[in-house]
Amino acid sequence: MRNSVRPSHLFDHLPRSSVVDASLEARSDPAGKARDWNRYRAHFDPAAQLVSASVNANGETTVTRWSVNTYQRDNNEYLVKTGFEDRKLACSPTRFGKVAVVRCGFDGPEGMKLVERGVANVSALP
Repeated sequence: MRNSVRPSHLFDHLPRSSVVDASLEARSDPAGKARDWNRYRAHFDPAAQLVSASVNANGETTVTRWSVNTYQRDNNEYLVKTGFEDRKLACSPTRFGKVAVVRCGFDGPEGMKLVERGVANVSALP
């Protein structure tokens, strides 16, 4: 394993899909409200990579990659300005020993307008 360091408070007592919920909630708030980036970062290994594969409102497929810090840098202004939220639709966890992979469908509205729909895959450690 390249980097085995992880925060000690990754909600070990919660189901893996709850970790996904907490992560989405930390970056989803109404327009004008600051995001809780410390809470958001607490869910990730410091070397984690975020990859977004989704279909936007125009039907175009997009793939974007970030570190957790570059995600914050690149998206904070947009999230606060628009009130964009990630809403979990459903999750399907798969366990491999102590490691769980959780696949969650999500949609992303700006207020009442749907602007994104996609799937998030999260590897969760115990």
